[in-house]
Amino acid sequence: MIIELKQNPDIAMAEFRLKIDKYGSEPLYLQVRNALEREIAALTLTEETKLPPSSVIADKLGVSTLTVDLAMESLVAKGLLYRRPRLGTFIRPKSPQRVITLGLITFQKWYNPDLRACEEASLLFSDYVRGIKEEISLSGCKFKFYPVSQQHKGGLFREHDGQDLPDGFIVFEQATAEVTDEIEKSKRPYLILNPLLGEQPAENVVSANDEGGVYQGTVHLLDCGYRQVIFCASGQEERGRRKLAGYKRALAERKIPFNSSLALNECLVNESGWAVLQIVRKVGIPCGVMVVNDIRCHLIGETLLKAGYRIPEEVGLVSFDDTVVAGCNNPALTAISKPRYEMGRKSVEILVGLIKGELTPPIKCVLETKLVVRESTISKPVKDAKRRGEKNEENKGR
Repeated sequence: MIIELKQNPDIAMAEFRLKIDKYGSEPLYLQVRNALEREIAALTLTEETKLPPSSVIADKLGVSTLTVDLAMESLVAKGLLYRRPRLGTFIRPKSPQRVITLGLITFQKWYNPDLRACEEASLLFSDYVRGIKEEISLSGCKFKFYPVSQQHKGGLFREHDGQDLPDGFIVFEQATAEVTDEIEKSKRPYLILNPLLGEQPAENVVSANDEGGVYQGTVHLLDCGYRQVIFCASGQEERGRRKLAGYKRALAERKIPFNSSLALNECLVNESGWAVLQIVRKVGIPCGVMVVNDIRCHLIGETLLKAGYRIPEEVGLVSFDDTVVAGCNNPALTAISKPRYEMGRKSVEILVGLIKGELTPPIKCVLETKLVVRESTISKPVKDAKRRGEKNEENKGR
């Protein structure tokens, strides 16, 4: 049997002569697997080559699609084939190729050898790493961790003695000047994933639209009818300034004057609940709070509930990051979802392109965030919340 399909102009399609014995004693999926394996072994591939869809192979052989899928899965497990989401199943080229090695440099607070979430920080980090591992698996690269301390003063690559260094590096969030100096001396390309500090013009960066995310969340609170929106952040680093800019932009768009007393941009995590509570008591209800991460938002919600405020009827909460904390909170938090998994995958894709000379630096890749609406905000404040808010205003006037 000959399978001939018109080739995609971008990706070559394999052409196979497959033979099976539908009445033989060997299971059909094994026959299909062995037939595919023989044909793949006879090919000499130098570029990405796609298999025909399993439905096409099944139709030509007169077997079920499930039979062909089982055969393909067996060859994927064996390493002869690999899947690309939304693109199809591909044959791994057999021609000798130098395997690219990538290094991931991160502070030790994020590092966990088995790549599983174990601490608060890892709730975020593990999502990025899942994306990195997935894309590395698809591209056939190798991968190595380089955990460093915040007191790192050099010697990151001492074990290599200048030899067999990774071909490029992903730096997660930030690194000390000593680390970036070492990378630059190695003359290897690198990129910053999810930058915490201000990026340099010459640096390659993969980030999320933090400003746009906070803008989305603030607009949502205003659309819900909350009359005032409080902003609660962690500090004056570059990412914090971008988020504050999103908050200001949302207010300006609604012609609401920016009130610095409602913007807690240097608030410690364990003080967030108390600080927000004091402002809520002053401005009255209904009001909203735009918070820059899930843990902080959870603590603020707990403080408000203990003080007798109802969420979302009197105070609406929008968080940022959308980790498991947001979904498990009571009430579940409306949150800005950051595409961490996609950012991890994109980092590998870009870095491999830089290593191969297919991309010209600097690369600035910004992925969009998404608003996920849950129980901590409502479409319209209830009437008694409005009445209580009016009473607060009267009390303030007295």
